[in-house]
Amino acid sequence: KDFSDVRVRKALSMAVDRDQVTKVGMSGYAKPADCTGLSNNYDKWRDTAVVEKCDWTKRDVEGAKKLLDEAGYKENAQGQRTTPAGKPFTFDISVGSSSTDWLSVANIIAQNLQDVGIKATVDSPDWASVTAGYETGEFDTGIVWTANAPTPYQYYLNLMGSQNVKPVGKQTFDNYHRFSDKKADELLNKFVSTSDEGEQKQIVNDLQARYSELAPVVPL
Repeated sequence: KDFSDVRVRKALSMAVDRDQVTKVGMSGYAKPADCTGLSNNYDKWRDTAVVEKCDWTKRDVEGAKKLLDEAGYKENAQGQRTTPAGKPFTFDISVGSSSTDWLSVANIIAQNLQDVGIKATVDSPDWASVTAGYETGEFDTGIVWTANAPTPYQYYLNLMGSQNVKPVGKQTFDNYHRFSDKKADELLNKFVSTSDEGEQKQIVNDLQARYSELAPVVPL
């Protein structure tokens, strides 16, 4: 429920130091993400207009605090964020114990979140347990990879399309966060219904804009 508010999702994203994440956790082999979420493999599809307006994938501690305040996640006397219901805003980051690079990333993110008053605990059992929790939706947060494809269609389908959304407790192999958007569904359907490259490019631009508006996940 806490992550259903786009302001909270964007605030979490703004708290993350992606330069540190990519340097320490990914050995510099990846560039920090922008608001399209797209990896470098999709550079020819990237909409520079969306990138230029991007404001929630750059580290901005004060901006993150402001968004959390607006969403009702206030700091208590101890400087810890509480939910609108008055409970501590805490959660786990689930990552497999064998992935030292991803554990480093999770620990950096947890440290970053402390700067905005959020306590995140790195939970690192074996990958089989972590993946099982991802697939059934029984987890707080995690760090997940995406597969490369010829176009960004599959990326946006897996993150915003309703096709693979399952109730918590039922297994799915995509869209672990169980997020969907009707407008994204319409755009995804339009993409597969045309073979015109120009039309596909415009549809992907619209999907990037929608992704940037909704921040369905926090790209790293």
